Amino acid sequence: MEAVEFLTKIAYRSIAAPSIVSLSDGGIQLEWHRGGIDVEVTFSDHEPGMYFVDRESGDEREFRLDQAAEAIRPLVKRLSDH
Repeated sequence: MEAVEFLTKIAYRSIAAPSIVSLSDGGIQLEWHRGGIDVEVTFSDHEPGMYFVDRESGDEREFRLDQAAEAIRPLVKRLSDH
């Protein structure tokens, strides 16, 4: 349910659909690898949160899961389906 709620918060018209990966602990991870960036949002009892890396600048960040929707907002254009 957390993943569905998260996706409704970031349901921007232009954002590409994420890859959905099942985790060994029963959780899931949403992933985007486009626009020179990697974004992984993990919904798991063990390590929930968001990981971001800009492959061009080398900038790397981690966010708590409750910060992920806000953290992804400035990345929407780079995660665009267009």
